[in-house]
Amino acid sequence: MSVFKSPLEARMARKFKEIEKKMKNSFDLIRKDIDEMDASLEFMRKYMRKKEKKDEYARREDIKLRSGFREEVDEFSQKIKQLRVREMEKTLVIKKDLAQIEDSIKRAFKEDIEGFKAQEKEFKGHINDFNKRIAKMEKEKSNGKDKNGKKKGLFFGKRKVNEED
Repeated sequence: MSVFKSPLEARMARKFKEIEKKMKNSFDLIRKDIDEMDASLEFMRKYMRKKEKKDEYARREDIKLRSGFREEVDEFSQKIKQLRVREMEKTLVIKKDLAQIEDSIKRAFKEDIEGFKAQEKEFKGHINDFNKRIAKMEKEKSNGKDKNGKKKGLFFGKRKVNEED
């Protein structure tokens, strides 16, 4: 080959050098883009891992809070049930006490009423006796004579009969 090239060869050599230079630049640019993409992907992976860790932590905390809340709700419900049971026991005891008091009052009144009925019969007997006496006395007064058949009046009382008269 000759040192001097023909103009066609020289042009072709220049074109090849330009194409080679462009290809080299293109590969460099492609390599740079790929490196940038790799860096972006690595950054995205790190971000996604951090986000997943945060989400996992938040989920665990949420589960802890929910379970704690459930326990508190269950404890509260149990305490309310215990309070209701205590209140019902108190109500039953009060009702039982009231029933006993009512029974004792009824018994006391019943005994008093029976006593009053007995007294009433006794008083009715006395009243009948008094009415009989009053009726007898009125009858005697209306006749104007006392028991012995002697006249009786306001001014005529029993006189003592003197043997001297």
